[in-house]
Amino acid sequence: MTLLVNVSKAILTFAQGHPRILNLLHIALDSVPELAYMLLTLAGFSYLVPELMKKIEASSTLRLCLTTMFVVIGLGTVILNAVNRERQAHTSEAERIKNDSVMNSVQSNLRFLVESKGQLPNEAERRRRVLETLRDEYVMSHQDAPVSMITGNQYPSADWMNKRLRQLGENWSFNEPQRPPRVFGPPVLPPIQSSAKANIVFSFDTNSPEEFPILETSAQMDGAAVHVKFTYMTMNDVEPKNGLIIMRVCNRCIFASEPERFTLPSKELLQSDRTRPFAQLYPGVAEVPTEVAIIPPLTPGIRRIALAFFYTCENCPQIDYSKPQQLWITIVRPPL
Repeated sequence: MTLLVNVSKAILTFAQGHPRILNLLHIALDSVPELAYMLLTLAGFSYLVPELMKKIEASSTLRLCLTTMFVVIGLGTVILNAVNRERQAHTSEAERIKNDSVMNSVQSNLRFLVESKGQLPNEAERRRRVLETLRDEYVMSHQDAPVSMITGNQYPSADWMNKRLRQLGENWSFNEPQRPPRVFGPPVLPPIQSSAKANIVFSFDTNSPEEFPILETSAQMDGAAVHVKFTYMTMNDVEPKNGLIIMRVCNRCIFASEPERFTLPSKELLQSDRTRPFAQLYPGVAEVPTEVAIIPPLTPGIRRIALAFFYTCENCPQIDYSKPQQLWITIVRPPL
């Protein structure tokens, strides 16, 4: 058996260095099944022509020639099958090495993106590249990945994506954008210019994408202020561009400190507002949570206060200050 393996390896190595011989080897491998059928046909034909069998039995030369032919064909078939197995093993090993190389490249790119947090000028672009690299990692490590994922039209499940994001130390969450239900019927051609608007939703911070959005929470008084964290996410496929997030505290509420990444408002907004401009937001990706410290009104009996949010951008709905998105905070005061 060892001799056969060594012979097949030698033949395959020699053939790989000579393209014409390799081509003949492929033809011979492909012809093995047809050759087997031909020999069976000859064996059956011999029973139909007894005169020919008698001539072969009477001639030692014919018997020797036929025996040699069958032995050569048998040995050739065994060797060709061994070479074919060796070729398959060589191809599998080459494919494994290639996959390992691609996976190492994916992991290296992922480490670079994670380590460059806060260094790249566009955080949304960095997150988009992180998500795409995680999708490549999933495809490389799962042989049953669907074609739509390989072509870039689908992401792995939110559970898998968020688990990997936590392992990488990322503090934002992924949630696949909501898509309209599939309607069966005649195809509908899309308009030349889409009028779809981005839909940004605000929520208190959560590590569970299934709970998003969380619209109510409770917070313990810390001195004169309550501290909460909020985030926001684009819930459809439209990517908001060149916009502004507006946060407004309740009437008679005061910011205990300036929220990170938010600034004082322009003159046309209220002093109870804080704003944050953005170049783009990636759909399905929750923004890094922002902590806000609020001093509630001193009026006795007030147990709940609200944070109001608005947004505007190039492809967002027209802002309506009479319809804010509100997040409610129940104040837990220490016992007297």
